[in-house]
Amino acid sequence: MTLERSTFVMGALVLAAVAASGCAADLATVPAAEDDGGVGCQGPSCARPGVCRPGQASAQFRSQSALPAVVTPSTRLPMEVTFTNCSGLYWNRDDFSLVPVDAEEGAAWGVRRVALPIEVPNGTEVTVRFELLAPLGTGRYPARFAISRDRIELFQEHTPAQDVQVLAPADCAQPGPAVRFRSQVAPPRFVGTGSRVRGSVTFANCSTSTLSQADGWALASRSQPDDTWTTRRVDLPADVPYGAEFTVDLDATSPSAPGRYRWTWQLVHDAAAVGEASPPVDLVALHPADCGNEPSASRFVRQQAPPGVVDPHQGFDVSATFANCGDAVWEASHHLDSALPGGARTWGAGPVDLPLPVGPGFSIDVPFHVRAPGSPGRYGYRFGITALSGLLDEPSPPMDITVRCVPQCGDHNCGGDGCGGSCGGCPGGWSCDGAHCQAPDRPVCGELQWWNTYLTYEHISYGWHDTDIGVRAGTRIQLRHTSRLDRTGVYAWGYMPEFTDLSTGARFRMLHLRPQHQWATDVGRVYPAGYVVGISGGDTRDTGLGPYSTGQHLCIQTLRTYRDAFPRGVDDCR
Repeated sequence: MTLERSTFVMGALVLAAVAASGCAADLATVPAAEDDGGVGCQGPSCARPGVCRPGQASAQFRSQSALPAVVTPSTRLPMEVTFTNCSGLYWNRDDFSLVPVDAEEGAAWGVRRVALPIEVPNGTEVTVRFELLAPLGTGRYPARFAISRDRIELFQEHTPAQDVQVLAPADCAQPGPAVRFRSQVAPPRFVGTGSRVRGSVTFANCSTSTLSQADGWALASRSQPDDTWTTRRVDLPADVPYGAEFTVDLDATSPSAPGRYRWTWQLVHDAAAVGEASPPVDLVALHPADCGNEPSASRFVRQQAPPGVVDPHQGFDVSATFANCGDAVWEASHHLDSALPGGARTWGAGPVDLPLPVGPGFSIDVPFHVRAPGSPGRYGYRFGITALSGLLDEPSPPMDITVRCVPQCGDHNCGGDGCGGSCGGCPGGWSCDGAHCQAPDRPVCGELQWWNTYLTYEHISYGWHDTDIGVRAGTRIQLRHTSRLDRTGVYAWGYMPEFTDLSTGARFRMLHLRPQHQWATDVGRVYPAGYVVGISGGDTRDTGLGPYSTGQHLCIQTLRTYRDAFPRGVDDCR
């Protein structure tokens, strides 16, 4: 990367084109030194017969001194330039001279005009010796010279350009790192995504060696990842000697995605970091905004909103994009919030923190979550950016969203659905409790009405009236009335559910039912009259045959007498 000048030196430098004997120098604005100190020409050594290439330049370049690639400010540099006069003219010292090709470049070296050491006839080769004084400012400075007539016309050829890097001297007197941070110019805090960003960083070489590109020295990004700014490594402007400061200009590209990104750089030798890194600077990359010509604190850009019709309590991941077209940065005191009348947060969102601070001229996309109201109806939907002073103009456009009524039947088989409809009807003779069809409190026709069967045995066991009735094994046992299941279990005498009869209030148990057919198991559930609880047994070991049963039968246990709980009578059936 090429360093541009950081300081343009306009001060006059003493540039001596000196000569002895008949080769006196004339600098026009800067008098030549009377004693050239061995720099100027000595007699005929200033000129000699030359050879011209026919049909080519009027002032044909022959040679020049090689300038060092790197110097410190105010370094004196001896310079020698040789041309052949092939112009067909006589170069007299009044009209012809050596001048910088570019006046501004020459001013950096303090050069405006160097007088020829002698009169130069056509076909003569002349050598002009003089001294440059390096600029005071650091940077890269070109040096180019040509023969001029009357300080207006430049003859071709020009000397080939030589670039000299001027590096400031470094103070390495105090112990410290080999490479020391001096200063930096970071990009602005807010940068456009994918845009070109520039900066510079200055270090001092306090190591014991020259920092040479050929030896693997370079400036490297210390951002994470290291290609955050696209550029991973930057070449040094030149080889940097011990005790010199050097500045590296940085030309990078910002990340394509909005976010916070760190800007920091450090010198590396091959892959190893050396010395101090530049202090990290956190930059914010954002999409540039089109604010037009009309000022506005906030400008709506776009949004992703819920559809026009939604369900109650339905949630949505949405977003809204706004541009900062004011003159203040949106910081932590700015939020996205409801723009409905009174600031009503109908959709359950707000205030929402902005993902990033937002500088003027940039936009921000704010993702957030909303949830529809629970009641059917039509609701306004609108959001905007708020500050401590209130809602900023302009919010998102107003829109209405309909929350539809969703029928709420669930496991209901009758009654209303909450939206003016019905969850269904009940068959003839059944009733609806508002949600479920209830069977009439009558047993089912075709099933045994066991309460009319003869009794075979009665006694009291642990406070319960234990009554055996003549029911053959394999009989389906139904409930006489609607009853609630209080508990259930399988014991040595088989499957035994315990109920409370909701018509009479009597508590009862059914014993010696087959464990393979447990059809009433939901404790607390109310089972309708006629519901088949299980299958009778008594004639198998798993229904108590042996220790608890002498054969097939059904046992009913009640807390009051059996006939009080289950009086004899043929019930109407359904």
